[in-house]
Amino acid sequence: MTELRPFCLLYLWALASKDQSREWLSAMRPALKPAERKQLKTIGLINEVKESKISKAKKVHVTRIYLTDRGFEYLAGHSAASLDTRTYEGTKILGQFLARLGPFLRAQKVTLQEFFGSAEPEARNLTPPEVLDLVKKELENCRARSHDLNLGLKIAQFKQRLPQAPDRLLEEALKELLSQGYLDLYTLNDDPGSLTESDRENEILIAGRPRHVIIFK
Repeated sequence: MTELRPFCLLYLWALASKDQSREWLSAMRPALKPAERKQLKTIGLINEVKESKISKAKKVHVTRIYLTDRGFEYLAGHSAASLDTRTYEGTKILGQFLARLGPFLRAQKVTLQEFFGSAEPEARNLTPPEVLDLVKKELENCRARSHDLNLGLKIAQFKQRLPQAPDRLLEEALKELLSQGYLDLYTLNDDPGSLTESDRENEILIAGRPRHVIIFK
C-alpha cells in the first residue's frame, strides 16, 4: 500500500478519534485537499456518505466521513510512523484521544501505569467466561463504530483487537457465539485471491471447513 505523507496520516488519526456516526466533512479538522482525500477513499481507508439532517428547522444535505475497517487496520500497522507536520491540530487530536482513553481504561480495569508499561502486574490467565465476555464486548464495539460490517470482519483482524486473549479461548468464544446464532463465520476459500497468509494462520475449522470472516446478523 502507498505510504502516506505525515499530514494525511494525521488526518486519519484525527478521524479515528472522532464519533464515526456523526463526523461531517465540512467540520472535519484538519482539512485535507480534495485530491488527497480522494486518494484515501480510493485505497479504501475512508468513506463518505451523503445524508440529510435537520439544522435550524431546515432539512440540509451533508456529507458524513468515517474511517473504514481497513483504515483502522492501516493505523494499527503504522502507529510508529512520523507525524512531523507544521500544524497545531496534533494537540487537539491528542486531547481527543486522551478523552476517550480514560473511560476505556476504566472499563477494562487497566491503570495508566499498566497501559504505558511502567507497572509490572502479575500475569493472570484469563478464564473461558472472561474471554467470551471480552469477545462479545469487542464485537459490540466493532458494530458500534464500523459501517463496513456487512462486508465482514476478518478473524485475523479481530484477534489483533484482543491481544490479551489466548487464541484457543478466543476461537472457542467465537464458536460459542456461532452456536448461539449471534454471528456467522464464513470461508474465503471460494475467493482464494483475497486469502492472505495471516487469514490461513488464523482460520477456524467448523465441520472440517476453514472459516476466515466474522459476519454479524
